[in-house]
Amino acid sequence: MQVALNRWNGQIRRTVLKNRGLHNSSIHAFIPAARKGGEAVEELIREIAQRVILSLDEMEEATDFDTLTNLTDPQLREEALLLQEEISKLRSCLQNI
Repeated sequence: MQVALNRWNGQIRRTVLKNRGLHNSSIHAFIPAARKGGEAVEELIREIAQRVILSLDEMEEATDFDTLTNLTDPQLREEALLLQEEISKLRSCLQNI
């Protein structure tokens, strides 16, 4: 039963990766060295969190928040401030992982 389940899970993983344009070899970049228990999963989560933080940094650098927060339209200005605040909160949460 376990062998059949592992084969089934492997097939789903390959299908998902294929549909996302990924290959099995590319997913190994996310998988830390084999360790006992949940240590590998925790390390994987921290690695993914760091990648998301880098993406947030890139997004923030590409966005001119100074210009957006100085717009005359109060609704756009408020949205820009809210977005900047939410990015900061998300980054803070991810850094605490």
